Amino acid sequence: MICKNCGAEIDDTLLLCPYCNTENEEVAHEEHKEEINEILDKAEELTTRPERIAEKVSHKISRVACFVAAGFAVLLLLVFVISRILGDTSGNKQEKKVAKLEKFYAAGDYAGMSACLDTMEDAYGALFQKYRSVQRAYRYMDDIESDYKKIKEYRGKEVSESVMESRVFLVGLYLGNSRDVLHMVEQAEAEEFCYGESEAMLFFREEVYRLLKEYAAVTEDEIERYMLHLPDNSDEWPSMKELAESVLKR
Repeated sequence: MICKNCGAEIDDTLLLCPYCNTENEEVAHEEHKEEINEILDKAEELTTRPERIAEKVSHKISRVACFVAAGFAVLLLLVFVISRILGDTSGNKQEKKVAKLEKFYAAGDYAGMSACLDTMEDAYGALFQKYRSVQRAYRYMDDIESDYKKIKEYRGKEVSESVMESRVFLVGLYLGNSRDVLHMVEQAEAEEFCYGESEAMLFFREEVYRLLKEYAAVTEDEIERYMLHLPDNSDEWPSMKELAESVLKR
C-alpha cells in the first residue's frame, strides 16, 4: 500500500509507516477492535463472577467484597476503553492538522504552511518533521529574497571606507544565510529526504542559486568553494567576508 502521509510504498500489514511513523488506519482499526472485544469479554466475565463466588461463600461480607472488587475491575476496564477512544480522537486531530499543512505544501505555498504551523501548539514529532524542516529553510529564504536586491545595488559603487565595511558585513550576512539553506538541503539529501520534503528543499536550492548568480554575480566555482559540501565545524568554512568583498567589487 501507499502511505497517505509521505507517499512511500509499505507492507499492508505494518501498523506504522517505517518512514514517517504514520499509523496504518486499517491495521489499527482491526487491532483496536480486537482489544475492545477482549475487554468487553473480560468485563462480562467479571460481572458474573461475583455471583458464582457468592454461592460458595456463606458469609454476606465475603459476597459484598466480591461485588465491590468486580465493580472496581469493571470501572478500570471502562476507563481503559475510554482512554483508548480519546487517544484515537487525538490521533484524528493530528491527522487533520497534517492534512491541512499538506494542502499548503502541495500548492507550493510555503508562507501559508509556515504561518499555519505557527498556530499549532502541539505540532511536533515525526508527523510534523517534514513541515518543520521546510519551515526552517523557508524562513531563511524569506529573509534573503528581500535582501538580495540590495547586493545588486551595492555592487561596483565607490563609497567611503566605513560604508564599505558596513556593506561587506551585510552582504556577508546574506551570503551566509544562503549557505545555511544549501547546507540544510545537502543534509536532507544525504538522508534521502526521509520525511518527503524533497520538492520544497530542491526548490529552495534552485532559488538560492538563482539569487547568487542574478544579484551577486557569484560563479559556479565560488558556489562550490564557499557554499557546498561544507564540514559541520563552521570555523573551518571559508570566510563570507572574503566572498562579500569580492562581490562588491564587481
